[in-house]
Amino acid sequence: MRALLVALLVVLPALPAASAHALVSAADPLSLNIDGWLTADGRITPEGPAAGSVYFASYQPGSAGTPLTFTMTAPVRFLPQGLDVTIYLRADKPVVTQDNNGKSFHVELLAGGAPIPGAAMDVAIAQQALKPTDTAGVSPFTLPTPTTTPIDENATVTLRLTPLMPALLDGALAIVVGADTGSSANFPLAQVPSVKDLKLQDTDLFEYDLAKENFSAPDPAQAVNEMDVYHDNVTTNYVTVIGTKAYLVLKGAETSGEAQSYHDFPDHAKRIAATHDFMVGGTLMRVHPGVGVVLDMDLSKGPIDFRCVKNCPAVSVNMTIYPNRSLQAPGQMGQPIGGPTATGSPAAPTAASTQAAAPTPERRAPGPGLAPLLVAGAALALVRRRAP
Repeated sequence: MRALLVALLVVLPALPAASAHALVSAADPLSLNIDGWLTADGRITPEGPAAGSVYFASYQPGSAGTPLTFTMTAPVRFLPQGLDVTIYLRADKPVVTQDNNGKSFHVELLAGGAPIPGAAMDVAIAQQALKPTDTAGVSPFTLPTPTTTPIDENATVTLRLTPLMPALLDGALAIVVGADTGSSANFPLAQVPSVKDLKLQDTDLFEYDLAKENFSAPDPAQAVNEMDVYHDNVTTNYVTVIGTKAYLVLKGAETSGEAQSYHDFPDHAKRIAATHDFMVGGTLMRVHPGVGVVLDMDLSKGPIDFRCVKNCPAVSVNMTIYPNRSLQAPGQMGQPIGGPTATGSPAAPTAASTQAAAPTPERRAPGPGLAPLLVAGAALALVRRRAP
């Protein structure tokens, strides 16, 4: 037995440390598609509108054209990565469509009523003239948005189209709107500046982007208990609490496809309605794909319940967490910390030696396994393994 323990101690440093926190391969929580349809009443809406049209005002030769504007309220704070625009048109009277430079419209993007610098361009209708009942369109184009200043949540975003034709008769040219063949304006892959801008939590819990960061415990003496939350299961890892304090880290580990199907909503209410929610004592923790959320648990007043309460995966978690115990899992109180060592003195556990068990095997690449051992003269070492 002594030879076996010596051999294991030699091998242990070569294995992944129990306290290492790997980056989760999950969805990008800070990249959203903000799609919109132009409407007859001058809005940009995420829902396809009823079929209709909106006319450009008439003007005489030598006069400036009157713009049409379409507005939306920014659903989240975001940095645009270009605006994809598609414009369908219908002529009810004769129209000369291009100015002397071969252009039909000056297109601009505004935020909060002010033009975004560089977010403007001139575009053309391919046909130089339209007769009544003709339909036409501007080839789909991407309006550049070379700005480093995010658009604030609830700011008014405006798409402005100013006609450049030599003149327009009253009721001559209309933009066609509708869910089937209507005009649209979409922000593809808009970048949300930070996880906090998603506004997932009701309380001031620490959150981080799983693709970019690991959780670094502010207090290294506290155990860190990590659990991955997938669309269909939660890894029910062992939980350890040294004394009365420990960290619980829930990580949104759903794939990009699952995130796009069920969670990636620019609208805040829809995004919150889709989170996986857990109650830990009296604290609500919302889990969103690609985001880690951390609770600094305090069990000084006794055990606390930990359970899923909304959008629960088929394999979820419902357990009680006790102070100063290791190997805790659903239905298992675990073991008290501080058992006797070879010298008869209580062992002094450390946070690094009390990591939760490994996630379910089918979610991880195969790797070496090791049964938990009590090594004489060392601190309590709980090697990560899956709870039954």
